[in-house]
Amino acid sequence: MRNIRFEVGGELPPKKSGTNSMWNDSTQEPRLIGLRTEAVAAFEKKGYREPFTKNIQLKVRLRVGEGFLRNRSHDPDNFGDLDSLVGGVCDGLQRPPSDKECFFPSFCAIKNDSQVVKITAEKNVGAGHHCRYEIELEGE
Repeated sequence: MRNIRFEVGGELPPKKSGTNSMWNDSTQEPRLIGLRTEAVAAFEKKGYREPFTKNIQLKVRLRVGEGFLRNRSHDPDNFGDLDSLVGGVCDGLQRPPSDKECFFPSFCAIKNDSQVVKITAEKNVGAGHHCRYEIELEGE
């Protein structure tokens, strides 16, 4: 069983939309870049070359301050459903669509999110101007 943990600071997780691809949404680009940059660094640090392929467990912990959200014109009570944010993380950790120019286009942390067998997620909004989220992956 392999595992990896990393943190992304300063940006919200990518947000999956049922109507439009997040890969073609310019508002999601900095979120995808942040996620993929930290995932690549974590993979390199552990010496992992292959993505997680089976029995994948995913943990997502988001901590964001109301001040951060207001500065970015987000309503602190409605900046994204937890399931949309988790879906964005899952898609962002897979290989991007072949027609999309992307940061680290060949990188893939999760080969196929259909192999995710357990998800634990939490979204906490509090006082302050911070924004960070932690990702943990475990699997084969």
